[in-house]
Amino acid sequence: MPAVNQIELHPYWSSKKVREYDNQHHIITEAWSPLQRGGEAFQEKEIIELAQKYHKSPAQIILRWETQINVVPIPKASSYEHQLSNLDIFDFKLAPEEVQSLINLDKES
Repeated sequence: MPAVNQIELHPYWSSKKVREYDNQHHIITEAWSPLQRGGEAFQEKEIIELAQKYHKSPAQIILRWETQINVVPIPKASSYEHQLSNLDIFDFKLAPEEVQSLINLDKES
């Protein structure tokens, strides 16, 4: 049994069934492309509103959401500033309904 399952995962592709399987079998789900290539999700109304509410960037909202759904996000960080920004997600917590609002963005069929 694998210890880590690395899958594509972001607000448009939340891989609910895979995450459920991983959780049931004590497998860590790791997100590649956690911020969705191209960043289209950064323009979503729900994400923008949460970013404003928590005084965070859209990327930080998405990374926090992923940690709250038991996913380990591995975002690209091309600079030290991006690395620091990616880590600055642990001083707030999304409410359950906010987590669900991002899950509802899923376009996976």
